[in-house]
Amino acid sequence: MSTSRPRIVVTGAASGIGRAVAEKLAQSSRLILTDINVEGLHAVAKQIEKQGGSVLHLPCDFAEEAQIRELVDTITSQEKLDGLVHAAGVGPSQATCEKILTINLLGTAILLEAMTGVTNPNAALVLISSQASYFAAEWLSSAALEILKNPLRDDFGERINKACEGHDLSLGTEAYGLAKMGVRVLAEEAAVRLGGQGIRVNTISPGIIDTPMVHHEAKHLEGMDAMTQITPLGRWGQPAEIAEAAAFLLSRAASFVTSADLLIDGGSTKPMLSLQRAMANTSSS
Repeated sequence: MSTSRPRIVVTGAASGIGRAVAEKLAQSSRLILTDINVEGLHAVAKQIEKQGGSVLHLPCDFAEEAQIRELVDTITSQEKLDGLVHAAGVGPSQATCEKILTINLLGTAILLEAMTGVTNPNAALVLISSQASYFAAEWLSSAALEILKNPLRDDFGERINKACEGHDLSLGTEAYGLAKMGVRVLAEEAAVRLGGQGIRVNTISPGIIDTPMVHHEAKHLEGMDAMTQITPLGRWGQPAEIAEAAAFLLSRAASFVTSADLLIDGGSTKPMLSLQRAMANTSSS
């Protein structure tokens, strides 16, 4: 990273995990914040500025390729970047399945592609995946995982639907899990591709975190109460806890960490997977 305070991009910065990350990094970094929520984005930037932080904020809709590329072009026209925390995304019940894949998966792929060549050596990129990727990994085939390496191919939709035959990708939960597994695959590929430049790429997979998105999902999806009860720590995580992990992955303390996923779920994923496997075995017997 550069010797001055690093230039870090935080997407989805108007609320939830993105906002918590911005607040965590406010005093140590020169921040570039982006979100589709212009009003919320402005409020976060104003708060950071009042506290003496350096912040540039620009709106961006991650469903629109042109906006993503324009964002990157604008913020790198005079100076390269030192880091990224990509937290922008939509939940399983917040959009159509097509839009879930467009924003959460294709938007991430476009962002990584656009950032090629405009990050400094030894930069660090952190992509927010989800606990849902672990559930999707239970049913995704090796062929599907291979296809996820290049979601920008013209025939991606046709290929991934064929590889996921037997699973209904019109369901928000299935599309969301697929997209978030895709984020992890993209990060692993980028880590290999960029490692020679000292650039590290990692993901964080949060469990149930106390964010506006999760509160929305709790009203629309069954099983959230059960997931809380099965969590060994017995509570929801806080956005600040994810922000601490993101700050670590951006820092030189994580200088030998790349191509890794950090599962921050209060311990709930393993018991949930065990329960799902037991239910599947019961239904098949």
